[in-house]
Amino acid sequence: MLALILFFVIAFGSLFSASVDLWTQVVLHSALLSGALYFLLTTHRIALPSPLTKRSSLGLLLLLAGSAGISCLRSGSPWQSIESVWLWGDAALLFFLCLQLSFQTTKRLLGSLLSYWGLLALWALYQTFYQGRLPTSGLWNPNELASYLLVPFFLSLEVSLAPDRSRSLGIFLCVLSVLSLLTTRSLGAGIACGIGLFFLTYRIFSFSTGLKRGLRGSGLLLIALPAALLFHRAKDLHRMELWISTLRMIRSHPWFGLGPGTFSTALPHNPGVDQFSLYAHNTFLQWGCDYGLIFLAALLVLIALLWTLQEDPFCQAAGLSLLCHNLVDYSLSLPSHLLLFFLLLGLRTSKTRPPSRAFSFTPIEKGLCAAVMVSLLGVIAVHFQSDRLRTLGEYAWAQGDQDTALRDADKSLARSPEWNPAYTLKATIYLQDYLSERSPRALSESIAALGVAADLEPLNQAVWYRLLEAARHWNTAEADRLQAELFK
Repeated sequence: MLALILFFVIAFGSLFSASVDLWTQVVLHSALLSGALYFLLTTHRIALPSPLTKRSSLGLLLLLAGSAGISCLRSGSPWQSIESVWLWGDAALLFFLCLQLSFQTTKRLLGSLLSYWGLLALWALYQTFYQGRLPTSGLWNPNELASYLLVPFFLSLEVSLAPDRSRSLGIFLCVLSVLSLLTTRSLGAGIACGIGLFFLTYRIFSFSTGLKRGLRGSGLLLIALPAALLFHRAKDLHRMELWISTLRMIRSHPWFGLGPGTFSTALPHNPGVDQFSLYAHNTFLQWGCDYGLIFLAALLVLIALLWTLQEDPFCQAAGLSLLCHNLVDYSLSLPSHLLLFFLLLGLRTSKTRPPSRAFSFTPIEKGLCAAVMVSLLGVIAVHFQSDRLRTLGEYAWAQGDQDTALRDADKSLARSPEWNPAYTLKATIYLQDYLSERSPRALSESIAALGVAADLEPLNQAVWYRLLEAARHWNTAEADRLQAELFK
């Protein structure tokens, strides 16, 4: 059952790679929480690798959770920040559930995933040679597909080297992954794949000490290649501008960041440069900007710890490739890739497991944990229902049904009073009502709703611009004051 849930999460996450819509995130949250609840109710103990049970590891986790919580509290876009932090909870649950799988179950899960990834690769080839366009295979764009294919390549390479009947299938999937990777034309992913292969060669073969030192030095040069090559390409001047702006944002709020998930709304505009971007094209810089340097440092230490605990060199190489690609990309900011990365860290593909420590549950502890998980599922359901009503309101508004749109927005706010998009919807409806009927009450309601929205999400510049537009109809002096505050 756990393997089926994990397969569903990975497959669903890739098919809806741009899982920024709430309903897709709700599916991921619900599936993983249900898996954890199922495991809790069907077992009496859990096993964790011994290094993760040490006080230093627990302190590291508390530091991560605490810094992320403080960053959310200080955020200029709280709802957006909560959604971003929840994704880390999903990654932690997925990693924990992977650790509980037996060797045989892990093997079956990998076989199912490799078959699914083979279909993704075939889809990419179909899009390239039949439709005549760069492939995406349901993911966000060709670059993110290339980043995703790094994992199937290394895991199928491991199967192709295994001395059993699955070897021919592994060779076929490995070739298929390489061909699909080439069709994406992603330079960064290609270099990251080379770094992973270099590490894998170093890891599985024995060399003399002198040669090992030379390989280590060459490895450092290879890690610098993605940035070096991309710097010298004219089209990546925009990327460098993004990095410079991100560093400025980190310097303005170094310790706890601007708030998880707020990069795109807080990104400053440089004159002469089309600066808007959802991502910084360097995941580590974006994490530092969103969460702060304390969270970033703790996260890097945790990733290094989990990476060293992974004994499979092919999983390590795939994880290293993903990390290197994210020096010039943002794939680990997406749910599909972040969950896949933590799956790599949690898989145990060897019959001999590393030393672990087992924890037993008393009936009271099990009941408390189950109550917490059920409560979280309830929170997810309420949040989803609120967003569904807001979406229905927007549809009704687009169809010209103003009364239904307002009713749906009010119902949405009744379930989640701090759900900012519903206030923005109400303000838009009232402002349009004022422009058509010149009703002072409608204008007053619009400004009031926008004021609440701006108070809830002070970093959301679109709300401030709408508030400025509404204020100009009310009072020119007040509008000038708001404009001065906005561009200060």
